[in-house]
Amino acid sequence: MSEGRFDGVFLSLAQQLQGGIPELMDVYFDFLRRKTDFFTGASNEVAKDLVLKAFNKHGDRAKTEAAEKKKRDDEISRKQKEKREAEAAAQKASENQPRVMEISDEEEARILADQAKKANARAATGAPASEPSKRARSLGVTADSDSKATPPPPAPEKEESDEEEGGTKMSEEDKKAGKVKPNKGNGSQTDKYSWTQTLGELEVRVTLPPGTRGRDLDVVFASEHMKVGLKGKPVLVSGNLHKKLKADETLWNVEDNKGEKVLVVTLTKANQMEWWSALLVGEAEIVTQMIQPENSKLEDLDHETRGVVEKMMFDTRQKQAGLPTSDEMQKQEMLKKFMAQHPEMDFSNAKFS
Repeated sequence: MSEGRFDGVFLSLAQQLQGGIPELMDVYFDFLRRKTDFFTGASNEVAKDLVLKAFNKHGDRAKTEAAEKKKRDDEISRKQKEKREAEAAAQKASENQPRVMEISDEEEARILADQAKKANARAATGAPASEPSKRARSLGVTADSDSKATPPPPAPEKEESDEEEGGTKMSEEDKKAGKVKPNKGNGSQTDKYSWTQTLGELEVRVTLPPGTRGRDLDVVFASEHMKVGLKGKPVLVSGNLHKKLKADETLWNVEDNKGEKVLVVTLTKANQMEWWSALLVGEAEIVTQMIQPENSKLEDLDHETRGVVEKMMFDTRQKQAGLPTSDEMQKQEMLKKFMAQHPEMDFSNAKFS
């Protein structure tokens, strides 16, 4: 018998019974008493032995699966701890290294233009002249450029559309609710921070004042709350998280991004099988149905996890079309078979959900 084959039937019964597992067991043995010879066809010892065998079989299996899950969780915790320690060591080492002087784009363009002129001078004396670097070409610097390089014209902006590449459109109901389309990282941005997500993790990026170092920051991430600020100064970002985190697996560091200091925080979701519609409570929520997971990311998942993700994506499309989800379809099919196999039972007053 395939595992989970009759889950739909038992779930339907459990939803109708108010007494939980005790009442479900009572109904099951009541069925055996009325419709089978379980209690009368053999001795009580044989009947009890059958029950105990089933109990021991699944009880032992439940303990084994719980132990395996704990082992996996411990391994994940160990790897996360090693990652945090490596990040901390790298950050500490970087603080002891000489700082690289930052220059503006204009200064860089002047330097590259000077290099191009020197290359032309070498070519005039018979020495081979090297081509401008890729960076110089990107800034519009050639050998004939003066010290004030002209930057390339901006790329034309793409027209806004309510339809993503996957074909999902934002509904009028979502627009009225103030929801927004997710960004390319399946997250969103505000004037203070931006965030992206995968099924299991989130990345938050907060722009910091120039010259900020890691030791200047006051960063707090609890399971349901976050705060980012500078020590002794007003808080930059603070609020309650949209959903729960594994706070002890939080990692953060300060990066240089085109002359700006940016705090990059990596967060692990408590539930790694769901999409977040917002980072903080109160911010504009994204339309999670418009999220486009990358196929390459799906290929990186193990078989079981990938199956769960693909099932979630199928169920989302079904809900949008007003059709039953995979669980609902399976439940309906199981109930139809059960009703066909037991015509003597009256289902006229049964409520199925």
